[in-house]
Amino acid sequence: MAHQHPSRSKYRPYLSTSWMIEIISALKSSPTPPRIEIIKYLESFNLKITHGIIEPNHVVQESLEEKLGFLKTTSMLPDARRLIAYNKWLNNPLQCTPSEIQDANEYRYTNNLFSPEEQMAFEKSLDLSMD
Repeated sequence: MAHQHPSRSKYRPYLSTSWMIEIISALKSSPTPPRIEIIKYLESFNLKITHGIIEPNHVVQESLEEKLGFLKTTSMLPDARRLIAYNKWLNNPLQCTPSEIQDANEYRYTNNLFSPEEQMAFEKSLDLSMD
């Protein structure tokens, strides 16, 4: 396979509309010329989805573990798990998994550790995750 120019190589991630909206929002919070181009692309893509112009390329099916109820089970109490995730997030956020970040955010939310802006964004994300 011949080496292709990196800017001409394109990849397609699988994103839900709620993820796309979250990415657009994050990019808009600190716009730069490259981010503005990405915003334009994602907003146009999202409009096509909203108006039924394009259909999903992939629909995620439940895994066997999910069907059997094995995922997200732990012998640790949720409050303890959230506190551990919060402390890890405080010390080294780059080492956190997405579920640890979610647990840390839930801990911050329930213990009033969010700024007003963070609280609004977190509450909005809760609404989006129910889509």
